Order: sequence, then structure tokens, then C-alpha cells
Amino acid sequence: MSPSKIHYEAPRVAAKPGETVVTSTCAHNCGGRCAVNAHVRDGRIVKISTDPRRWTPEMPPLHACVRGFGQLERVNHPDRLMHPLRRTGPRGSGQFQRVSWDDALDEVAREMRRIRDTYGPAAILDCSRTGSLSTLHGRGVSQRFINMFGGCTELWSNLSAEAEIFAVKQTYGAKAEYKSAGREPIDYVNSRLIVMWGWSPGDGTFGTGTMKQAVAPMGECRNDFDICTELARRLGIAGYNDKTEDEWLRELTGGVIDDFDTFRERGLARLPAPDDAVAFAREIRDPERHPFSTPSGKIEIYSMTLAARPDPYGLGAIPPIPMWIEDEIDARYPLRLVTPKSRARTHSIHDNQPILSRADADEVWINTADAAARGIVDGQRVRVFNARGTTHLPARVTDRIAPGVVSIKEGAWFTPDAAGADTRGCANVLIADRTSPAGAAPFNSCFVDIAPALP
Repeated sequence: MSPSKIHYEAPRVAAKPGETVVTSTCAHNCGGRCAVNAHVRDGRIVKISTDPRRWTPEMPPLHACVRGFGQLERVNHPDRLMHPLRRTGPRGSGQFQRVSWDDALDEVAREMRRIRDTYGPAAILDCSRTGSLSTLHGRGVSQRFINMFGGCTELWSNLSAEAEIFAVKQTYGAKAEYKSAGREPIDYVNSRLIVMWGWSPGDGTFGTGTMKQAVAPMGECRNDFDICTELARRLGIAGYNDKTEDEWLRELTGGVIDDFDTFRERGLARLPAPDDAVAFAREIRDPERHPFSTPSGKIEIYSMTLAARPDPYGLGAIPPIPMWIEDEIDARYPLRLVTPKSRARTHSIHDNQPILSRADADEVWINTADAAARGIVDGQRVRVFNARGTTHLPARVTDRIAPGVVSIKEGAWFTPDAAGADTRGCANVLIADRTSPAGAAPFNSCFVDIAPALP
């Protein structure tokens, strides 16, 4: 592979007689850089495969994880919505009736116009943050549509990384992009120490991939761009979609891809590293001409911005230099809860896939000594609780977790019983719903206790 050229690859096996193999990827908020090949027979996806090549340091393959293989179950899932529905009962009642696309689009357009004309565009909230996250079919198409309609209210901050973004800007300056605060992945090999804060060393996939359509839409399904185009037409928004899909894709990838036809045919582009893969190379090597965008022009351990304005959002003062915050201890709840990721989910996505869920069971891990003190045995159904809520799930008794600590994987769907207690290990019912003074949702201590489930 040339270090200065884009390398186009076709990471798939040859198709068998009677089938086609289409290279795609995952786009469900996990990063989506793995090769996911759809094997299509008679217009239906019958198998998922991944990059078949063996690993080499010069050309590491882009192997999919179990969630990539779980796309087969997701596409063909019986819960998948195949046509528009209109809610007919109270929110949360699950009462819907099937309607036509014309009726659904007419109603949405009518309500959008009524709300804007009555209350102004700020009364419309854009919550498009998850689901399909591709370049053409994803959040960008809804943002373009809503902005051309007159604007909206956006969700403030970054749910995933606002704490990191805030800290980067206080340390490196207001103009610093938080993702630029580390080296390029290609330069990892030159590091003597890598601090992996919140991500897995098993994720070694970096590149750009296509999401070529493998099968026709199922039922009456439509993509995001088609839906927004139809709404724009009903609302009289001229110029919203004035290109073909091919023209849009060529424009959106033009700054990165130099041979779109080859890219589309092969499915994967491995991008070269930038000329200088060191974070903040200009500022470090020539600080006089390229100072950091902090008040001092330097990297600030002591934030002069926070010293001048310690409460930027009205949520509480933040010290200009990090200080340890003592936990609020409650003797009733002596166990510290941690919430790692699940291999079978991307946050909450995929939680309704029973086959995929076998890859990483939802259990509460508890140390052997802590379990013995509570009369809990491995596999027993238990309740995890504190003053905020209760959830139920099986116990995993193990010495692989420290005493005083328990672990529940994040992302399980809230499934309450008649009394309102969760029955499927939803950790959110236990965690405080509060914003930090930085306007973020950073990690904080959460204390719980565990007991055998009530009969």
C-alpha cells in the first residue's frame, strides 16, 4: 500500500452461483468502519460475511464484530416497521393504526406548518441523533430539510463526548477540535504509552466504506432522504433535493475520494495518513506563529478561561484546575456500579435481537465475597436497587470483578413490571439524571445494593 495514495479494496469473497455479494458496513453509531458483506439470493439477504483476508501489519483486514453479523437478524426482524403508523391512543399505550404514506406525509407537513406559523420554528426540536448514520441517509438530510424550512431548536451539547469536548477547549483552546487532541491512528506504532480512555484496543478499523443497496426496500420502507424530499415538496421548499443520488454521493465524497467509480465498485477506501500525524504539530513546533487558542496561547493545565468565568452555563462553578470531588456516600448502598459497553449492542441498538444477545448476556457481575455476604449464587435472579430505582437480572458471581464493585452493561431497554420496576437490566433506572456544570453527562459514582429477587 502506498503511504500517499488512497487504496481501494473489495473485501469480500466471490459470489456463489445464484447469489450476489454486496459490500456494506455498519452505520449504527459504533463508528461503522468494518466490512459487512451481504449475500443476496432471490432478492433476500441470506448471509452476512466479513473481510476474508488474513491479518498483516501492512494491510490489516476490516473484520466485523458480532454486531456486524447481527445485521442479518436486524434486517429480517419481525418487529421491523414496514409501513407508516399513526398513534391512536395515549403515549405509551402502544395503540397505532396503519396509514398510507400519502396520509402520513400530508399530516406531518400540515402539523409542521401549523407549529411554525403558530409558535415559530423554535417550537420544532430536532432529535435526529441515532439509527442510520450514513453520509447521505442520516442526520444530515433532516438537518438540511429543517433548516430550509426555517430552522429549529437543536439538542444542546454532545451526549457522547461533551465532557471531553469541554475539557479539550479549556486545555487547548476554543478553536481546538476535540478529535484532534490525539495522534492519528497510523502513528500509534510510534507510541511508548497509549491511554485508552473509554475505547477498546480491539477496535483497529480505520477507513471509509460504501453502503451499497443490497436488496429492495422491504414492505413500504423508505430511506430518510426520500421521506424528507417528499415533505419538502409538500411544504414548498424549493431546491432541497436538486440532484440525483449519484450526484449527491459524488459531491459529498469529493473532498476525500479521488476515484468514485472504483470506490463504489470495490466498496472500501483505505485513506493515507496525513503528512504530519502528530496532534497540534504546528502549535508545538512553531508556537510563535501558531499559538494555542487559549488566553495564554499555551496548553493550559490551569484554565484562564474558567478563572475568568467559572460558571459558564449557570450550572455551578468549575475550578480552573481539576479538583477531586468526594463521593456522596450512602451506607444503604455500599456497592459501586459501573456500566461498560455490551458486545451485543451499540448503546440501545440491537437490544431486541435474541440471537445477537447470546454473544454477551445481560448479567450483573458481583464479586464472590460480596455475593456470599448477600446469599447470592451464580445465575440467581437478583434485584439491583438504590433510592432512584430497581432493576432485575441474573447474577454473575466471579472473582474477575473487584470487591465492592458491580457491573451492568449499558443500553438494555427499560421493561417495567406492573409496579414500575425494570425487569431486564436497564442501568438507567439507577443512575442520577443530572447535568454537570460543564453541561455534560460525565462519569460519576453510582452506588447500589443487590439482593435476591423477591418471589
